[in-house]
Amino acid sequence: MAILRRRILTLRFYMRPLKKYNFPEALQKLRKYCAYQERCHQEVRKKLAEWGFDNEDKDKIIVQLMEEGFLNEERYAKAIVRGKLRQKGLTLR
Repeated sequence: MAILRRRILTLRFYMRPLKKYNFPEALQKLRKYCAYQERCHQEVRKKLAEWGFDNEDKDKIIVQLMEEGFLNEERYAKAIVRGKLRQKGLTLR
């Protein structure tokens, strides 16, 4: 019975409607999202799509995040490589 209850609660959590954000709110949320961990453009696009933004607004937000230094593909790639090397016990020189 406990397993069934846990599964039902899990399904309710994942099926809940996502909150809708306006442009300034989404921009602020994504600044925090990108500041916490290096992100690529695709991760930000996916998040914006979940929030219901159209392609034009997605592009505007991504450009602004790039201009402010929150999104940087080179920095993201280096972080990925550094993480993979750390897993293997190696270091980046």
